[in-house]
Amino acid sequence: MSSSNESGLGNREPARPLMTLLSERLGFAHHTCSCGGTVEHAFLADLASALGVEDVHSKTKRELIDAAHEVVHDAPLPDAQWSRGSTVTNEALQAILDGVQAKGWSAPSGAAAARASKVHHELGLDAANDPFDPRGLSDERRQALRTVTVREGQPAFRRQVLAAYGQRCAISGCDVAEALEAAHITPYRGVRTDTVANGLCLRADLHRLWDVGLLAVDEESHEVLVSSQPAGQHYLAMKGVQIALPAEPELRPSPVALRQQREWCGL
Repeated sequence: MSSSNESGLGNREPARPLMTLLSERLGFAHHTCSCGGTVEHAFLADLASALGVEDVHSKTKRELIDAAHEVVHDAPLPDAQWSRGSTVTNEALQAILDGVQAKGWSAPSGAAAARASKVHHELGLDAANDPFDPRGLSDERRQALRTVTVREGQPAFRRQVLAAYGQRCAISGCDVAEALEAAHITPYRGVRTDTVANGLCLRADLHRLWDVGLLAVDEESHEVLVSSQPAGQHYLAMKGVQIALPAEPELRPSPVALRQQREWCGL
């Protein structure tokens, strides 16, 4: 039976408690369910996207929950946790929540983002001239007809970031151009995130560690923070190294973005 009109949901039903917990923990929008408490594709797409899964709109529900489970448990969802009717079970949601909590992952509170946006508006600040601040950014990615994300301005972003860091990895000092990449501190959400203050020049392997949450940089000391597992001794030796910074202050990494990455990594 669907929820009453008094709830404002019409013919929809409230989210399952585990859906709400995941939304709160990872900082994405709350979803309701269709009749019968069915978890819909849109919720799974937001969940997977919050965990760093790409091309979520082109994936099926099973592919999305498998990908989310693999991020937090390094393995797809066991068949026993997927119902025969191809619906999402509470066991599956609980397994993902358990993995997220075990890794200490969380997102900045929506209330903090809303307060920052309100202050920004009341002060009449021009966003184009402000230091990069990822709080409250909407997703500005353009979706192609086949729902493949189109990343605009990527070659320019890479050129600008590598130039700002003198064509060297900010952590290792590597100057082999083919091994260097422009890493987003806050994940790509459209052209507004393609700013040098939201970038770091990193060697490809370090970029990968950054993207999976094993590497961060302290927003005050600019010292490298490394997860104890499973980064390995080679990478653990980089812990405490102070990154190289661009000479121009306005090109240096956003402390807000660095803090968000550090908190997401649980470091």
